[in-house]
Amino acid sequence: MDLRRIAQTNAMASPRKAASSSSGSTTPRSLPTTPVRPRSGYAEINRSPLLLPSQSASIPFDWDAAKGLKEAPYSPRVSARKGRRSEVGVGMNGPPGTPGRKRERVVRKKGLIERIQNLPSRIAFEISIFPANVPFPEGKSAANVVGGALHFLHFCVRLVQVRDVPDTNTGWEDMYREDKGGSWFDWTTVLTMFLVGAALANALILFTHTKIYHLHSQTNPVASPHARFVTRPESTPPLTSRIRTHLWRSFVSFWRFLLNLSGSNRGASKDSSRRVQELEVWDPSELELALFCVYSPMHALLWMLWNPGNWIMISFVMGCTAVQLRALVTTYEAKLKDRAIISAEVMNEYDQRFVYPRVNPIRKDASVMTHESEMVGHR
Repeated sequence: MDLRRIAQTNAMASPRKAASSSSGSTTPRSLPTTPVRPRSGYAEINRSPLLLPSQSASIPFDWDAAKGLKEAPYSPRVSARKGRRSEVGVGMNGPPGTPGRKRERVVRKKGLIERIQNLPSRIAFEISIFPANVPFPEGKSAANVVGGALHFLHFCVRLVQVRDVPDTNTGWEDMYREDKGGSWFDWTTVLTMFLVGAALANALILFTHTKIYHLHSQTNPVASPHARFVTRPESTPPLTSRIRTHLWRSFVSFWRFLLNLSGSNRGASKDSSRRVQELEVWDPSELELALFCVYSPMHALLWMLWNPGNWIMISFVMGCTAVQLRALVTTYEAKLKDRAIISAEVMNEYDQRFVYPRVNPIRKDASVMTHESEMVGHR
């Protein structure tokens, strides 16, 4: 209490400036009072932790917003971005005093000497990316053009071969030419062999175009005729290392042969541990598949049977063959796409039902309140 009285006495004795009002009158000095703790009109109530917001609750990830199905909760500041433009390299389209002149960006062009100096590097770059830089048409369009050209060329060749044969010898064109004393090997024969070879080569490339996959985690043989066990692929060592390895193996084999020593089985066990299952999957190209439907080896053989007496039937058979192949390929491609869609949907349903609910679970804090009377002490 003595300290409080001393503080009050010092506060009364200290000079204070009076605040002047608008009329020039001064307000009386206020005496110091004991600070009083403000009291609220209500008493604080201890709330249960279950009713309070959880401190460890995680908000589920908004997959709809991530997929673009919903808009973001904020709007981008487009106007602010558009307003900021760089003034570097910007010139005026007109004299400085012209009102409403348009500002254009100044772009520096390379000079003639600089372009000539960069020409070799440009040519080397274009060669390095060849043929990706060639604007080829789509696979189906290119196949239709190439197949139509081959059909037209084969028609011209066959027309030249049968145009001199009279109607009485229709169907015996080759023998008729031999009876006349002409050579059977001429430019038409070369073109015919070329067309048949092109059709066979396209079919061979189509059915042998595969992609190889290595099943590193699969130890049991898979049920596929295209699967086999091979040595695990490794990076190719440098040439000097390979030469040194072969020389050492040759030296060791030479002395083993002279001393009649048997080889160790460490290499066999090492090779068995390095074996992996390889699966060769057929991966046809769109161009080759479409060209096979338009001009297959069967079409080339049918052209060799074509003559003025059966051209209607041969043309009908060739058309039916092309339509049948195209329908088969289109149906099978649709089946593959449907299977891919079903597989993707199965994985999506599995994620929605089992994965995503467990990735971001909703949690809450739970606590237990006890009283001193409930505590049991050790006596």
